[in-house]
Amino acid sequence: MNILYEGTLKQIGQPFKVTSLSSEHTEQLLSVQDDVIEALENKENLQPLTLEEFQNILSGNGLMIGAFVDERLIVMI
Repeated sequence: MNILYEGTLKQIGQPFKVTSLSSEHTEQLLSVQDDVIEALENKENLQPLTLEEFQNILSGNGLMIGAFVDERLIVMI
């Protein structure tokens, strides 16, 4: 895992790491995306990525980074 940044979540004091993402993170990416969609008041405001779109980006046709707390993906860009 290539760590790009390390810090601490201010509200709860928990350490986090930011890394570039790869295809091994696909399941976690889909889970985070589902959590975001579920939390939205107006779900139609978000166009979620498909599995194929994630795979395309993660196979070298783009860059995704994510923040992890205790090996759990909490956010991705």
